[in-house]
Formats: sequence, C-alpha cells, structure tokens
Amino acid sequence: MKTTLLYIVLIVLALVFLLPVLLSLGGIDVLPGGGGGGLRAGRASGAMIRSENEGGDWIPPIFSGDRVPSAIFDVAFHPENPDIVLAGTKGSGIWKSADGGTHWEAAPDRAGVLRTDADVYKIAISSASSSIIYVAAYQDKKGRVMKSEDRGEHFREVYFVSAERYGVFDVYADPRNADSVLAATGQGLLIRSRDGARTWRTVYNFSEPIFLLAVNPLFSDEMYVVTERSRLLKTFDGGNTWNDLSDSRGDGGLEGGGWEKTGYVWQGRPTFRRLIEIRNFAPQEAASFAINPHNPAELWRGTRMGLLRSQNGGFSWEQKDALLEQKDFPPRGIAFQAENPDKVFIAAGQKFSRSSNRGVSWNIHIIPGSSPAKKLFSHPKKPGVLFMLLGR
Repeated sequence: MKTTLLYIVLIVLALVFLLPVLLSLGGIDVLPGGGGGGLRAGRASGAMIRSENEGGDWIPPIFSGDRVPSAIFDVAFHPENPDIVLAGTKGSGIWKSADGGTHWEAAPDRAGVLRTDADVYKIAISSASSSIIYVAAYQDKKGRVMKSEDRGEHFREVYFVSAERYGVFDVYADPRNADSVLAATGQGLLIRSRDGARTWRTVYNFSEPIFLLAVNPLFSDEMYVVTERSRLLKTFDGGNTWNDLSDSRGDGGLEGGGWEKTGYVWQGRPTFRRLIEIRNFAPQEAASFAINPHNPAELWRGTRMGLLRSQNGGFSWEQKDALLEQKDFPPRGIAFQAENPDKVFIAAGQKFSRSSNRGVSWNIHIIPGSSPAKKLFSHPKKPGVLFMLLGR
C-alpha cells in the first residue's frame, strides 16, 4: 500500500514539474515569466528567431494566443526601456514584448483605429519623446500613417494615400524633434510634417513607389531612398535635390517570387528583377541597404551579385564575400552591433555571417529551420541580442 502511494506521489510530482518543461521544449510555453508575468500559454512562430550571443545560437520567441503572426515586417526598440520591443506584422497588427523579445502578446489599439488585421510595415518610436509612436500601415485598401501619443495604447490616423491599393512603406521619427516625421509612400511621395503630423508637405515626388527610407543618424538632411526600380538616390539638403547613385536599366521591377501584386501593395516575398548599375561597380540587383550608425559614410548593400560596402557615402563600392555562396544571394539582413563599430552581421539564405573587423574576416553559422532569412535587427541597448525575420 505504501509503495503504491509512493508511486502515485512521484507521478503527480512528475506531471507538475516535468510536463511544463516538456511542453516548452515543444514550443508551448506555460512557464512563469514573459511580458505580462504569471503563467503564460503560447507557441513559437516561424516568422522570427532570436539570439542572445551574437548569432551563436537561435531560439524562437513565444507568441501568446491562438493566432500568431504568419509574417513580420519590422522590429522596433524602445529608446529608454530595453525590455520593450514592438513588431509590425502581416495581417496581425502590432505585437509587443515586455521582456526583451522572449515573449510576445498582441497589442491592439484601444481606440480601434489601427485594426488588428492591418499590415504594419514600419514602426517608429520617437527618441525625442518615447510616448510618441508612428506606424506605416495598410488597411481598408489604403496605406496610412497612424500616430500614438500614449505608448501605443491609442492611435489616430494622421495621413492616408489618395488612391486605393497604394501603401505607405516607411516612416521616420526625428530623434531630436518629436514634431518632425517623414513618410515614404507607394505613390512615390516623400512627405514631411514638422508639427506632429497635423499638416504635411511633399518633400519630393519620385514618380515611382518608395520602398525604403534611410536617414543619416548624425545629419538628418542626408537621406537615401530605394525605389521600385531599385534606384538608390541620395540627398544632402533635406530632399530638395537628389543624386542618383544607380542607373536603372532593363525592364521588370518587382515581379515573380510568389508575390501577388495589388497596386503597389505586395503579398509575399519581393524579388527585385530590375538591374541597376552602381557607379564604379558592375550591374546589380538591389535587395537590402543599411547605414552604419557608427560611421554614416559607410553603407552596406545586399544584391543578387553579393554583398557591397561603400566607405564614401555610396559613390564607390567594394565587394565583401562574408563566406557566402551565389545560392545565398541576395543578402537580405544587415545589422551592426550597438557598442562596437567594427561588428557587422549579415543574414543571407540559410546562413548568418559575423565580422568583428568590419568585413575583413567572417565567422559563419547555419540558420536553424528551413526558412530563409528576410531581415536582421540588432538590439541597440542589449549588445549581442539579435532578431532575425524569416520567410520567403
């Protein structure tokens, strides 16, 4: 009788203590911790993996709820609280982590303006006033800019495109002026507000969709845009005049790759089919672009022919191998370590490359799983913490 009772006690203890561990290993998190505290139920999403040791190991974060994001477009970090991270998703609105990106919960707009099924392409948290958040979103067949002044609890619409099927793909909040914001649209407009998004003016009309906007972190009048035809353009005077750093040639634009074109909103993985010729380099196909925040004259770009670096603001380029093969091209993720100006991280296909000397030599790791890398983010407050977005 005593032996039977002992077995029952051991079985109960095993269920209480071992079952949660086994479920967590299987991708169902029921252990204490996470953004909301207490016991949590959730599962991993194939859209993101996270590393705490500069890419040496990768684990999937845990997303709570029955519906997890199928794809993630952007990751944004709180400028003051390193534990708060936001993610913009495809068809699932904004998600939030309060523990540095380990656990995630949906962060619905309490005002109901930003829909929970919106595509959120970009999130910009103001460094000048961290309660202000701008979002580039697509819902109800139009691209829109949303603004929150209470850390994302409530949003209001501050801009929308004039025609259906056009998106707003990028938004930039000036880190020194909470009232200054830029947005890039699928109608080819780069627009600016200097009064907290109450009024807007057109900075420049490129007559083709703008997919990426990058601003020199030390001198905001120096900006770069990448357009639908894969043109890389640069301004030194806040957008009044632009230098074309690439000569577009050929036909195509964005096509193929399993994407469905709906105006200028794309569903799926982009395939840049338009050939460009970068000055002092051979024709390439554009894929990714990044400014080194430690040295804004140093630019990196992923192309169909490989990884390129410029040390003079884009007027000449050199190729960096990053231990990648042709099948890995184009490199789609480029990030930099927050505290070390020499550390560069590259994600391409199923490979992750890390350099500690600005690309002179590289260490390479294989990305777990079967999905290719899509974007790469380095935590600005937690050196070594990386987020990789996955998907075709």
